[in-house]
Amino acid sequence: MGPAHLTRRLATALLLAAAVGAAAPAAGGAPGGCRAPDLAGVSLANARRVLAVSGCGLKIRQLPGHGAYQSPAEPDPRQLVGRQSPAPGTRASAVTVWLRPLCHQSAAPGPALSGPTAMHGPTRLVVGLFLAGGPLRTSTSCRAASPYAGTITVSAPDGRLVISRTVRQGRYAIFPLPPGRYQLSGSVADGGPPLLAGPRAVTLESSNTTRINLTAQIK
Repeated sequence: MGPAHLTRRLATALLLAAAVGAAAPAAGGAPGGCRAPDLAGVSLANARRVLAVSGCGLKIRQLPGHGAYQSPAEPDPRQLVGRQSPAPGTRASAVTVWLRPLCHQSAAPGPALSGPTAMHGPTRLVVGLFLAGGPLRTSTSCRAASPYAGTITVSAPDGRLVISRTVRQGRYAIFPLPPGRYQLSGSVADGGPPLLAGPRAVTLESSNTTRINLTAQIK
């Protein structure tokens, strides 16, 4: 669900909540006087706004964490509503929302796999250059690692240079090479002093495409 769709949905929820709230009994009237708005996928901050307009009370629960997703000790305004009770349109005195956990992730998430992995295909090396580490950050969703710009060097086992190539941000370097053993190293261009990755040894077999990721660690 995209941000534009969520914005339209929130605006609609606010308008409906205002209309229902205007017709709802005043505070202290009969219970069940408000109509629950649709809050799924809305941030806690915006859910509070919608419920305030509708006249519904709010109860907060946390959905369980998993992997890099963790539930904060205290509700975070950025957390998204995963589910609610009662269902939208139901009359109630309060709405209970279950909040999705936040992703706790390094500023530069490294690749899930470093390789090498080989599959049948043209005899070549496919190499990505990554950064990993940095301060921990929280957000509503985890980011996938993406290759960085820099230089990737392929050498023979004795250190003799075979080929060196500059790679752009978000791209992988492809080296059509004869089968054999190689040493790979990389230098990440990230606006400061170069960060070095490798060296790593890899064996390229005939009629195989071998993929491998080089990762420079941020200390």
